[in-house]
Amino acid sequence: MIEKGDSILIAFSGGPDSVMLLYVLKSLQKKFNLKLAAYHLNHMLRGEEAKRDEEFSRKMAEEWNIPFYSEKIDIKKYKKEKAGSLEEIAREIRYKRYNYWKKRLKFRKVALGHTKTDSVETFIYNLIRGSGLKGLSGIPPVRDFYIRPLIYLEREEIQEFLKIENIPYVIDSTNIEPEFTRNKIRLQLLPLLEEIRKGATQKIFQSSLILKEAEDFIQCEVKKLLKKATKEVFKGDWLLDTSLIRSYHLFIRKSLFHYLFGFNFEETGTVLNILEKGGRIRLRDFYISSSFGELYISKKERKLPDTVLQKPGIFEFDKLNLKIILERGEKTTHRMLYRINISWDYLPLIVRSRREGDRVHGKKLKDYFIRKKVPEWRRTLIPVFEYAGEIIWVPGIYLKRGIEGKLKLEVCKIHGEKFWIFDK
Repeated sequence: MIEKGDSILIAFSGGPDSVMLLYVLKSLQKKFNLKLAAYHLNHMLRGEEAKRDEEFSRKMAEEWNIPFYSEKIDIKKYKKEKAGSLEEIAREIRYKRYNYWKKRLKFRKVALGHTKTDSVETFIYNLIRGSGLKGLSGIPPVRDFYIRPLIYLEREEIQEFLKIENIPYVIDSTNIEPEFTRNKIRLQLLPLLEEIRKGATQKIFQSSLILKEAEDFIQCEVKKLLKKATKEVFKGDWLLDTSLIRSYHLFIRKSLFHYLFGFNFEETGTVLNILEKGGRIRLRDFYISSSFGELYISKKERKLPDTVLQKPGIFEFDKLNLKIILERGEKTTHRMLYRINISWDYLPLIVRSRREGDRVHGKKLKDYFIRKKVPEWRRTLIPVFEYAGEIIWVPGIYLKRGIEGKLKLEVCKIHGEKFWIFDK
């Protein structure tokens, strides 16, 4: 959590937990050669009380010889512009500002004053929201560059220590207002649980640690599954082997889609249904398709743009790593993968993606794809060559007879080492 020579930005509100955090890190500063600074955010929600907290924090940091930085942000103004509760918006802004000041000061870590009690409150809050293992794992001691040195101490222990040592702090009056969900948990539910079962806070915390171990195990299993099931595809997209996914336990399958894409319980069920039955859906901003052993997930609806080939030339579609070459002569000098010879009479050609209702010889083009077991997502990206409203060539799928001539038409990769739609 803390290493020698660390530079640590301390989130400092002036409340008991943050004062304890400042005290602990100041006590360790010399031993670990720490570079410390304190940051205070005035949410502009409590008028004079907020000004008092900021001034208190400034004076304490100065007394303890710790550089102090503060700023004011009108949280209520953001609330008008964004969806979510005041609590959620304030938290989001705090973390953004922590990250900003960490980068500005070129510090390595940000220390937060979360306690064991905070972790238990988070557990209960997430439990009543229907969270999975991750949400029930409590608050982690370390996540990325955030550290929480007080996470194994209860709030009452901290306040008792500060009282004995005669170290002052301020109280945020909103922490005792019952209209906030977390305050109800803190002020009403936790005391009731302690009344029902003495030591309930500690027991719940222990349970969250057990669930964290289970969460870590599940993540390891998901990584194993991903390593086996992931297939090469376009950058930013996902292509998964459905038979391998099906071979894993249902909970691992659910966890896979939760970890990769943040899908909730209902959304994960929708994806698993597509995985089993096949089909194509739009979920949030994801395009998802499953057929013939492949599950394809993308944030882009990839299509081949309609392009007119009026004369010999080279036509590149870089995002698809696809090149179309139309030229005279028989000699092949390119990385050719699909090739036909056509007559000049079939110009101009249109190259495009397939469309609903496309037919060849009176049959649906879709049936040709199915007969060749081409996964649904690939069908849209395989070029369709059309002349005068008639499909004359679909590489690897269909070729009209009697179109031969002295023009060479090739479909190939732009970059030989990169994925393209015909790679299996």
